[in-house]
Amino acid sequence: MYLPRQNAEPQNAEDRKIGPIPLPLFIAICIFGPSMVSFFCWFIYQNTVKRAQNKKLRAEREQERIAEEKLMETHINHFLTNEVPAGRR
Repeated sequence: MYLPRQNAEPQNAEDRKIGPIPLPLFIAICIFGPSMVSFFCWFIYQNTVKRAQNKKLRAEREQERIAEEKLMETHINHFLTNEVPAGRR
């Protein structure tokens, strides 16, 4: 049985569609889409979770710094007044 060949005119890439989306746009979305989604997820993480963690860490470090300053002040006062620290007699 002989089937005649149909002469199909070549289509431009813009004319081909994946659903309602033109083929070149679909290819660009497939290539760059995951990167855009991961960037948005990273941005949200940095501005919510990481910021809260850093805020707690800064508060802890500030408390440590204040405690260290008080200890240094105590040592300097003992040094300047020539007092023997309690427990060393």
